[in-house]
Amino acid sequence: MYLAFWFYSATDTKNVYLSGYVFDIETNKPIQNAIIKVENQRYESDNGILNYSEYFGKDNYDLKSDKNGFYEIKIPKSAFIAIEVKKDGYKPETGSDYSFKYMRFKTYLEKTNY
Repeated sequence: MYLAFWFYSATDTKNVYLSGYVFDIETNKPIQNAIIKVENQRYESDNGILNYSEYFGKDNYDLKSDKNGFYEIKIPKSAFIAIEVKKDGYKPETGSDYSFKYMRFKTYLEKTNY
């Protein structure tokens, strides 16, 4: 039983739909044109080599939020996703999670004092 659970949890999830929203923490209004850097880690390398104890593959994506603060991307294979959200005049924020079929992040950015 344990082995089956470990194998299931140590495989890449196919066709991950990642989406999210970016808001101003004080006004709760959406932030347009925030830069979202997505780092995707995979167990499978670019050459098709699998290793279930460490990540062999890595993809990077750059996204921008729309006028509603929304962004989205479909990722073919993923085991772990880390995001960084940045916008001039705001402190950057990060988030991460193990991959599952539908992932949604909600990020609140705080204005900088300078």
